[in-house]
Amino acid sequence: MKNWINKVLTPVLTYAGILAGILILHNVLMDVFGLTFSGYNQIAGTVLPLIGIVIAIYAYRKEHSPRQLSYGKAVGIGILVAFACGVLISAYSVINMTYINTDFKEMTLQMLEEKMIERGASDDLIEMMVARQEKALEPVRMFIFSTVAISLLGLITSLIAAVFIKKEEVNPFNDIEVE
Repeated sequence: MKNWINKVLTPVLTYAGILAGILILHNVLMDVFGLTFSGYNQIAGTVLPLIGIVIAIYAYRKEHSPRQLSYGKAVGIGILVAFACGVLISAYSVINMTYINTDFKEMTLQMLEEKMIERGASDDLIEMMVARQEKALEPVRMFIFSTVAISLLGLITSLIAAVFIKKEEVNPFNDIEVE
């Protein structure tokens, strides 16, 4: 158990903490510059975790498993990093929305309503969507949804990235035929 903690859990939590720190810093900068709802922030909010998970898997292979990293272990490392990062980011988001940026919920609902009016949605549909979004922005639901969403994103990223990052140990005697 102690070996697993030292070889897997400690590096995973380190990579997840670094990635979460970068994402939180990005989020703070977007808030400061008023770009929270910009298209750039939406794209960066998806791409940055993807890049971070790929880098974490590669860094784990390079630092902790230089001779061999199986596909399954690479996927597992990526999922663990994504989950731990998801928990940290979700906790930050709930704290930010509840205590720091208390207008976030109102601004989100207002923006949703404006976009739906621009698209010509009916008043009933607008009311229904705003009510659903308001429920989704409750702290516990938002924490769970964000953690699951980041974990699923990490799963998909890990499944793809592990194909390229895995490193099978080469045994030169495997191809020799014995007569």
